[in-house]
Amino acid sequence: MNILICDDVQSEREHLKKIVEAYCADRLDGQPRILIFENGESACTCREKADIAFLDIQMGDVDGLRVQECLWEKNPAVILVMVTGHPQFVNAALRRRAFRFLLKPYATEEAFRVLEEACERQKSLPGREILFDGPDGPVALRPEEILFLSVNGHRLTVETASHSFPIRGSLEEYEKKLPAERFARPHRSFLVNLEKVLACGKDEVILRDKPERIEEVIPLSRRCRKEFVRKFLLMKGRQAEERL
Repeated sequence: MNILICDDVQSEREHLKKIVEAYCADRLDGQPRILIFENGESACTCREKADIAFLDIQMGDVDGLRVQECLWEKNPAVILVMVTGHPQFVNAALRRRAFRFLLKPYATEEAFRVLEEACERQKSLPGREILFDGPDGPVALRPEEILFLSVNGHRLTVETASHSFPIRGSLEEYEKKLPAERFARPHRSFLVNLEKVLACGKDEVILRDKPERIEEVIPLSRRCRKEFVRKFLLMKGRQAEERL
């Protein structure tokens, strides 16, 4: 993942870079590549594709709003966070499809929250593949292909509608890689794609990928039930809003 920072004030660039590094070291597996630019002109000529970008709005001849357009041309799915010390520019940034904004001076906790939301959005993008460590090499799957992951003893498996793949690692490791709003634990040994849930009972969850498929029944433990049901209902609410 590439995270781009563009600000014409050196202290601001360095401050945000330290925040991004601290967040990634604490909450992500591995450090992303951080691309630093001191003005809009250099950011627009960057050949790298940014996945998440923090852009200062007011910068010389090429401002952050112009850099937005340049980054979209390279990657229409780039997640843009606009940074400014001038509240009057916030509405202009949001009208141009900025994902979030940071108003200077911002607290580290606020930047962490925005970065966490941006990373979750990036993980949820359609078509994005997750690499699983299979015994015969990497297995690349899109989140929407996955029914559930399960662990039985030391055996970890990822299930799709048509295949079962043995993989190496832990549920905790893959839980961090998969979009948190779409995957949840009904039981300590399972990680389920909420979009595949057909019904949620008192002590079991029923999954089905397609109408003609046989249903999968997953245990729902008392310890996990409250949080699982909460995330399931939130996901159903988002789906209802999208249909409006």
